[in-house]
Formats: sequence, C-alpha cells, structure tokens
Amino acid sequence: MDVYVGGTAQFEDAGSGLPSNVHTNQDPAPGLPSDPWQYQKFKELAKKTGSYYVPDGAGRLYRNGVMDPAVAQTPDAVFGNEGFPQGLIFVDTLDQALPSANNLPTLVMTSPYMEGVFFINANVVLNPEGQGKAIPALSPPSDGTTNAVSRIPVTISDVTVQGVLHVTGSVSTDRNVRIFGSLSAERGLTGRGLLEVWYNYDLGRGLVQGLPVVFPLSGSWREWGLSPIVPSLGSQLQRTER
Repeated sequence: MDVYVGGTAQFEDAGSGLPSNVHTNQDPAPGLPSDPWQYQKFKELAKKTGSYYVPDGAGRLYRNGVMDPAVAQTPDAVFGNEGFPQGLIFVDTLDQALPSANNLPTLVMTSPYMEGVFFINANVVLNPEGQGKAIPALSPPSDGTTNAVSRIPVTISDVTVQGVLHVTGSVSTDRNVRIFGSLSAERGLTGRGLLEVWYNYDLGRGLVQGLPVVFPLSGSWREWGLSPIVPSLGSQLQRTER
C-alpha cells in the first residue's frame, strides 16, 4: 500500500526516516487548497468528490451538466438544508469556461440556512427567508497557542451560511446575513443589508464539516487506517497491486 500525504508525515518512532511507501508533500492534496482558489482545480475536485452543477440563464442548476429541463433545480433546492453538511458544491459559468463579466448568471438564494463549501461562478443574491440556525462553536485558543483546553464553547445565533462562500461574481443582500466561516466576492458586495462574517478557527486550519480530508485514489478499493501517521493537511491512500 502506498500512502500519499498532502503535507508532512510524522511517526512516533522517527528511526532513519519515512518508509519508502509514504510519499509526502503531494500536489494536489485533498482538503481545502490554499489561496488563491483556482477555478479549474475546484472544478475537477467537485467532479471527483463533490457536487458539480451547470447553470442556465434563468438561474436554474443542472447536476453534472445534464441540461434537461425535467431535472432542473433551484438554488434553494441545491444549497438549502436542515443542518447537514453539503460538502463541496461547484457551480460553473454559463459556458463552462473561466469566469468573466459576460458568462455569470444570477442566483437568488432565499434559504434560511446553508452549510458546506460553495464555489459559485455567478452573481449571488442572498435574501434568506426565515431565521438562521444556532451554531455551537469553540472560540480560538487563547494567547495565540494551539491549546484545545483554552477554547470556550459558545453559540452563534441566526447563522445563514456555515462554511465557505466563494463567489467569482458579486454578492448582494438587502437583509441581515450572518456567515460563520469565510466569504469571498471577487466582484464586490452590494445591497443595504448587514452582512457579518464570524471567524472559524478550525476552518483556518483546513478542517471543514462535510469535506473529507482522506480520499481513496482512483483504482483503489479500500481505505486503510493511518494510526501511526499524522498528516498535516490531508492524505490520499492507494492500494497498489503488485
């Protein structure tokens, strides 16, 4: 079995180095890639391990690019949920090419709560209808340490989005929207609503609910435990037939 690690790997017994079947600092690595977030990398990642959609000009979404009106979905049907992580959702441009000012649809989202990692190539209108969700969380460690004991349990009320909302268009809202995680709007923010972004310490470490950090590579058929190994970002596993 070969083990592919996105960062470094440490063993309890360092010995004379890593075993020959442990390959460190691999690219691409699973988990959250570091900035800048690249269109093509996330598109491929969503097709492999997440959910991929192609929009039409009316703001409807089609899973895996199957442009059949019978299976069209609204943004609320795709993104809205009752507290279950959606994982990675990627919405492509109208022509499935790099985002520009001329190929971005407009998606209107009225769901009161969304959770996941969303890479959206569109102009997004956030107008949640209803109350958001109360989220249990932990404060960052005190004094810049990584001591988990110093993290204080808190509850963040009325959260509309938990996770990452990365938009290559603009984000507009005329209502109060609270995000626990991260927001990126490449073409700016508009609207009269109050938009709050609350810091998620675990997100900054690359840990996201619903987004796995271990994937089996293509051609593998079983995941193996990594008890003696501590990957820094993410690991890929492969059973190699000899």
